[in-house]
Amino acid sequence: MTARAQTVKSKKKAIDKSAYLGRWRNQHGSELNIVDIEVDPSGYELRGTFKTGVGAHDPEEEFPVWGFLSKKLITFSVNFSRHGCLTAWTGQYRDDGKEPVLETLWHLTRELPETSEEDRVWTGIWTGADTFCKVKEEDSHRDLTLFDRPVSAPSYPFKTSLK
Repeated sequence: MTARAQTVKSKKKAIDKSAYLGRWRNQHGSELNIVDIEVDPSGYELRGTFKTGVGAHDPEEEFPVWGFLSKKLITFSVNFSRHGCLTAWTGQYRDDGKEPVLETLWHLTRELPETSEEDRVWTGIWTGADTFCKVKEEDSHRDLTLFDRPVSAPSYPFKTSLK
């Protein structure tokens, strides 16, 4: 850890890393696994992996996650470039004493064919909401037949067009 990072850490109120570390699952069976949280000059940086529960590709394929925490705020991104898209989630950590959750909104941008980019760029940007719940040890098996798992589009996106 750099001297600057140590100074920042000493001035910040420490977050409870254990509240965030571990596996989180959303309503579609997608899993966020936060494996590391480090002090960063702007707050905390998180790293992990993501397995998507939507789309037509292999649901066991892991993608790298990179993001940030600031108090109870969270943002993270996943590079699905092999499948032609990038997605970012932003939201808040909430714990009502029963179950910790991450309430998030997401934006997905996907590659469009060259011929349609100018007049249809907004059709390549989708948005939606996901709620991630902390995975308990007894619920560690991920059975995707139990989830609402659309195969053609993630999380029921709202397709937006300015035309």
